[in-house]
Amino acid sequence: PRFGQVEAKVVVVEFSDFECPFCKQVQPVVKKILADYGDKILFVYRFFPLRQIHACLAADAGVHH
Repeated sequence: PRFGQVEAKVVVVEFSDFECPFCKQVQPVVKKILADYGDKILFVYRFFPLRQIHACLAADAGVHH
């Protein structure tokens, strides 16, 4: 998924794992960025499963687009 302006000069891409506790900790920052700059940037989310660490059930189910 993506949020914001497709033609934005600034693109923020987040690579994250649904099961990673460290990835979860960044969510308040992402929400703040979107609240402050959501109309000026393009924010793109990419699911990046950490298979070495987590079971990654979502990745195995085909959620990683």
